[in-house]
Amino acid sequence: MRMYKNALLVILFLFQCLTINALNQKRLDSLNNELAKCEIDSNRVKIYFELGRTYEYFKSKERIEYFIDALKLAKDIQYDAGIKKVYPNLISNLYHRHINDVAMSYSIEYLQYLEKNGSKEEQLKFYNTYGNLLSAQKKYKVARYHYDKAYEYYKSKKEFLLCANVCNNISILLMKTNEYDSALVYNTISGEIYKVNHDSSAYANSILGLAEIMTEKGDLDTALEKAKEALKIYQLIKIDLGVVNTALVIGDIYNKRKDFENALVFFETAQGYAENFNFFNLKRDAFLGASKAYFGLHDYEKAYQAQLSYNEMNDLIAAETLEGKMLEMEVKYDISKKETLLKENEYQFQVQKKQRNYLLIIISTGFGLIIALGFAYRQKRKTNKIISEQKRLVDEKQKEIIDSITYARRIQNSLLPNEKHIEKQLNRLMSKK
Repeated sequence: MRMYKNALLVILFLFQCLTINALNQKRLDSLNNELAKCEIDSNRVKIYFELGRTYEYFKSKERIEYFIDALKLAKDIQYDAGIKKVYPNLISNLYHRHINDVAMSYSIEYLQYLEKNGSKEEQLKFYNTYGNLLSAQKKYKVARYHYDKAYEYYKSKKEFLLCANVCNNISILLMKTNEYDSALVYNTISGEIYKVNHDSSAYANSILGLAEIMTEKGDLDTALEKAKEALKIYQLIKIDLGVVNTALVIGDIYNKRKDFENALVFFETAQGYAENFNFFNLKRDAFLGASKAYFGLHDYEKAYQAQLSYNEMNDLIAAETLEGKMLEMEVKYDISKKETLLKENEYQFQVQKKQRNYLLIIISTGFGLIIALGFAYRQKRKTNKIISEQKRLVDEKQKEIIDSITYARRIQNSLLPNEKHIEKQLNRLMSKK
């Protein structure tokens, strides 16, 4: 009967997946049609962003690629709202895909952008995400500094749910550094805020975190009580991933208490949920816990079979991890390729810009030379015209003077006796002597 029930659940799950895929494909086609017709760049940023969101969060590289395209266009057109929307989503996706070095690179780039533009509020809002990334890279001291800054900002704005998120992250960080008492304080603060604000899912997460802290502190009774409380909430609000995680925690607590029969009940519950939704890592943990429980009950054959199943899950996870690493490398390669292409395009643009500037200088110089030559020619013509006019005036004056002299000479000649007459008279006078 149970086998038929599981088979039915698998069929329903596959049908649901096919339906979701069909709807996603229809949405992709619609968005691509919009993109082809869109002429406004800011709207194209929004469409790229929506295209990215349509793809599966944890597995598809297209989601990251479209976010990068959206970010590039938003930066090119200096679309501030688009930049501030795309950066956090791109970084969050890279973080959850464990592509932390690329996520860190974009995070630093985003913080520099915010600082340059004086966007202090967005900078403080981003510190919580930035703290998560730093914590994942085991930079706990720096992560704590940014968490504290984010907490103070949200507190000043009275955004208490966001304060609770930061407290929860600080609690997780403190658990990583084995500071369980301090982790308990921050976990309690976040849990109370979630409870007051009726955020059931976050409250259940907080209670489960509390159970894990108490387990590490050795208070197994309190840990079991809190874990069961979290399980009831997850079952009530139907969050299967929460049910699986909580069942595993409860199973581990029972194993620690050497109550192996109850441990098996919860490990089988975890296996059932994980089987239906194909959570390989959770199935693996369930098989490992079951193997320990069977071993505690001296049922070595079942312990061995559970261990074999654990190894099988490990192989599947290794293959999936390898696939994920391949995808990560592919994403990094694509990002690098895009960045190289952008640099090449920028280089070509700069070369073309220089060539265009040189051409403009040559054309401007040519036009300037033509204008100068034209001006010089006009000036020369004007000067020649003036000289010609002056020469004409001089010639006229000279002619007038010559004519006057000639006229005077004629008058003089007419009034005075000629030379022969004078000579004749002189000769006569001389002969008389």
